[in-house]
Amino acid sequence: MWPFSSGKDKDKEIERLEEKVEKLQEDEDRWRKRFEAEKERRSKLSKEKQEAEERANRLKDKIEGLKSDTEKDDSSESSDSKGRRDLDFEEARRVISKISSVASSEDDLVTVYSEGDRENIDDVRGLKNSISGEQFKSIDESGLYFFDEDEVFDLFLDVRPFFDSKWFSGESFSVGELEDFVGKEKIWVKVSAGNSKVFRESDGELELLEHVKDRVDRQHSSGGFSQSRFERKRDEQIQGHVKNVDIAIPDEGEVFLVGEKDLCRDLPGQYLGGFDPNKSDLEALYGFGVMRNL
Repeated sequence: MWPFSSGKDKDKEIERLEEKVEKLQEDEDRWRKRFEAEKERRSKLSKEKQEAEERANRLKDKIEGLKSDTEKDDSSESSDSKGRRDLDFEEARRVISKISSVASSEDDLVTVYSEGDRENIDDVRGLKNSISGEQFKSIDESGLYFFDEDEVFDLFLDVRPFFDSKWFSGESFSVGELEDFVGKEKIWVKVSAGNSKVFRESDGELELLEHVKDRVDRQHSSGGFSQSRFERKRDEQIQGHVKNVDIAIPDEGEVFLVGEKDLCRDLPGQYLGGFDPNKSDLEALYGFGVMRNL
């Protein structure tokens, strides 16, 4: 038997249920909107966090590059105070060409390939006898130094230390090894936590082989892991990124690494220092600079 005594009671109950359904639908719409708003807010926060991490990565890379550029004896002046100027690739190539064209009628043009410590240069006694005391003292960074007896042409070319320390004297400057390095095909790995690139390059022609991107946290999340657990997690993220970079490096070819030294430690190749993330890829890889009047 129907539980209501009349058709009116049924109509009232139906109306009540319809109102309840309508109210539930309104509640559902309200919660859906709140959910969509929260989802959008979280997406925005995630994007902002990622952008902040990328900015932090670039700043850290710049610090590493500056550290690499300014390593020298405590008693020496800074590069900027001596008038160092950055060179892009084409400018550097023109400077190298001009240096190679310099000639003398005597064996009084001296070229020094320095890794930074002048006392560790092969046959340092012979070098001291071939240049002045002031010229010898000016050798305080890794790069190429060019001296002439009259101290007219003295010049420092800031290049990646791909070489062993040595020196030459003759009727012209010795830039052949540098020209060979620039011209040969090689693999560059530009390493940064969570954002690294692998290139093939020769004579300024740069080809991106792999762009390896992984999440690497930069700051402790409030209310999240403890500091020690956070650091452990971050170390695992970095190790994972380095492994992915290692996989991306070709098995064949001479490999040169630039970036944070700790990240490059477990990668194959020769480490050549940090890089400036504000420069283009090619300029950041080579890091050319020049300084006159040593």
